[in-house]
Amino acid sequence: VRDSQMSLIAAIQSGCNVNASTQYAPDHGIDRCRLNFSGNREGAGSWCAANNDSEQWIQVSVPEPRNWVKVDIQGRLNVDQWVTSFMILHSNNGIDWFAADNGRIWNGCTDNIRIVECRFSTPIKARCLRLKPLSWHGHISVRWEAYYVDPQTNDKEPQNCVSLCALEGTWTGNWGGGSLGITFNSAGSGTVEIPGHSNGTCTTTVNQNIITIVIKRNDGMTQGIVGSLTDKDNFNGTYVHFNASTFSSMYLRRVKNPTSY
Repeated sequence: VRDSQMSLIAAIQSGCNVNASTQYAPDHGIDRCRLNFSGNREGAGSWCAANNDSEQWIQVSVPEPRNWVKVDIQGRLNVDQWVTSFMILHSNNGIDWFAADNGRIWNGCTDNIRIVECRFSTPIKARCLRLKPLSWHGHISVRWEAYYVDPQTNDKEPQNCVSLCALEGTWTGNWGGGSLGITFNSAGSGTVEIPGHSNGTCTTTVNQNIITIVIKRNDGMTQGIVGSLTDKDNFNGTYVHFNASTFSSMYLRRVKNPTSY
């Protein structure tokens, strides 16, 4: 499977190990969970959980940790059943589970045919990836795929494909005049709080790994930040005082609320 930035492996299609919490019946099992399954004449056109509750899950695992990039999800073939929201959990031992993307709740399907792509803000290094349905239409029924970076090409977290959604969340840091806080949405827009000064809003652009944040303050001043992520939770750069034509070093640190499952 080719991606615009890297070569990816489709784990389930490649035969990686799949497990699930339950199955509705033997002919509603994990052998039917792969994306675009149109399989046997008898039985379900997807994996179907035995129960409709928040304890259900389906997961894929590999022998060694890999850098997971995204999942695709789809509903049940020929039946109006699909997952409408879900979380992704990851683990290296199958015991301790952690929520991907700071506990993000992903939007799932709106019908049983179309494939919904859910790309992580940064690659997740783990052995196991688990899809945990939170809401559903009709019944918990899933066809899906999970993708990791091909280790034969480059199994390192790519440094030249930062996306705007990598910034999503709340960050705190400093600038030349003191502290500041920024909350970004997945499109890189957000709100800026500058204690002791005028607050404002911001927009963001990315050129490879260079991030530019333009801040429009409520007092009419325009300022900005240019820099890059040193990792998924740390940003270092320069604060640009456009109106005053001065510069100062600055940093941002993600405000984390890690959740273990």
